Amino acid sequence: MISSNFQPSTASTTAKRYWIPALLLFFALCYYGSYYRCSLYPSGEGGVEGVTALRLLEGKIPFVEARLNYNLFWFYPIVALFKIFGPSYTVLRIFFFFLASLTGLLSFYVVSLTTKRLGAATLAGLLTLILPGQLFRNYMAFLVMLNMALFLKAFLFPYPTHRKQLLWIGAAGLSLGLTFLIRIDLGVFLSLIFFGLAIFFPWIGSKPITPVTRRLLLSTAALSLGVLGFFALHTPVYCYALHRGFAPRFAAQYQQWPQMITTQAMRGLKKIYSASPSLSPTVKHTFTQCTPSSPTSPSSSSAKTTLLRASLSSSNIREKITALNLYLPIITWLLLILMATGFFFKKTSRANSRHRAFVLLTSLGCSLTLFPQYFFWRPDMVHLSEFMVPMSVTILMAIVFALEAWPVSKNFLKILLSLLLLIGIATLSLYFINGCQSQSTGGIAISEGRTKEFFGENRVHVKLKPHEWEETSAIYQSVLQHSQQGEYVVCFPYNPEINFMTNRPSYRCDLYCDDVTAPRNFDEVAIREIETFHPAVIVITNWPINGTEHSRFSNWAAPTYAYIKSHYMLDYSKGIIQVFIRP
Repeated sequence: MISSNFQPSTASTTAKRYWIPALLLFFALCYYGSYYRCSLYPSGEGGVEGVTALRLLEGKIPFVEARLNYNLFWFYPIVALFKIFGPSYTVLRIFFFFLASLTGLLSFYVVSLTTKRLGAATLAGLLTLILPGQLFRNYMAFLVMLNMALFLKAFLFPYPTHRKQLLWIGAAGLSLGLTFLIRIDLGVFLSLIFFGLAIFFPWIGSKPITPVTRRLLLSTAALSLGVLGFFALHTPVYCYALHRGFAPRFAAQYQQWPQMITTQAMRGLKKIYSASPSLSPTVKHTFTQCTPSSPTSPSSSSAKTTLLRASLSSSNIREKITALNLYLPIITWLLLILMATGFFFKKTSRANSRHRAFVLLTSLGCSLTLFPQYFFWRPDMVHLSEFMVPMSVTILMAIVFALEAWPVSKNFLKILLSLLLLIGIATLSLYFINGCQSQSTGGIAISEGRTKEFFGENRVHVKLKPHEWEETSAIYQSVLQHSQQGEYVVCFPYNPEINFMTNRPSYRCDLYCDDVTAPRNFDEVAIREIETFHPAVIVITNWPINGTEHSRFSNWAAPTYAYIKSHYMLDYSKGIIQVFIRP
């Protein structure tokens, strides 16, 4: 185990460790309570989660009759809440704000554990609460922070007995199993960190406290606990899948996601080495029909990046800052790796420096599990914000370490630490300047100008801007006036919250489509589905979903758009919104 030179906490410090989290929770309650009902996210994940939960509540079989974009536990907590409280958009929002609050507490805990600086820990908690990442995606930052906290606690801090440490390692294994049940891709990335720590933790201590054979036994026990934690959570879930008849689909994910990750990594490397003229790396999505014969493989889709990147050459200052927000973290984490390397080989205070090197690398590794999400797939503030939650914690931790190490470091390391301080502070400052003004980062900026109350089905009770209220009310009234309960309403390319707020089903299994993810036969399939299911209302939001004119639905799906216009009547139109009704 790694020894540390930290001094034991005083009674006053111990008291603060309990009071500060309580104050952070109070802050979260007041802060989130001030805007928890602000805005609808028509193209956000809340609609997908709500519609999917309703489908599962109706008894539809996961992966067979109800498409799940992620794994079961992303949706089943919502199903449980809907079963207790009834379908409720307000309950759905409160649940994700609750996850954001837990993430803030975990951020406080991690920085407090690693630096013993309550001021820095409090700042970490506040920053991650202020910008928690866009609502309805808070699982992402929560899972990374949960695993980061348990990995650090289990592997990188000393215990009086090996038994107690193995209990913490078992808890980390359970956390990893939970992660797989929510997001398999995150589970894959985090499992690499877990197994690396499990193999090497008996060797990375400051002194050889046990024979080699004992170290091997400890590594074997740690690896076994990780595997045991995975199966302890997955066994009852798999039994449930067998009972419901979707076990093959459930199990297939665990092969398909790693294959997809490997395939995309190899394509990225080939592009680098071949100097391809393509502007950006890509990822895959699928378009599947709601039939038992349609696979939901994440590896069977087209591969292109799904959004244009912000440019430093833009004349818009906010876009320039956004471009810096996208690229500065790369420089920062490269400096963090160099800083950890410098700490590892530092001759003075060797034990404490090595400890901090491993802490930094573990925290950074956990943070980088969210890096591909924003950098290679959707380089926007939505996905950047969820990456910046754990990354902010890592940067703050590194800043504390750098400030403490700078006075006793030699010239080369001082230069490195100075660069880290400069770039790290700039990264955090520019991100929070931009993020606090963005409505895509989960902060209070979403409440700006939203004062008009809107009521819909499924306890949708939100505050909107006047023009949003007008458009939402018009869509709502049109759908309710021209469709009966149970009749299909279809939204192109992606507005599932319209289905949820009107309590009208969609026959489309995968609710998302755009010019990148749609297959070549999209128009043929879409027109055939309209002819088969005869939706009462079709809502088109003709926005440039990927930042290009081609990504407007009327352009990339022109045959489908023309068919709808010729076979349905236009009931409402304003800006990019068009509501067509069955004649």
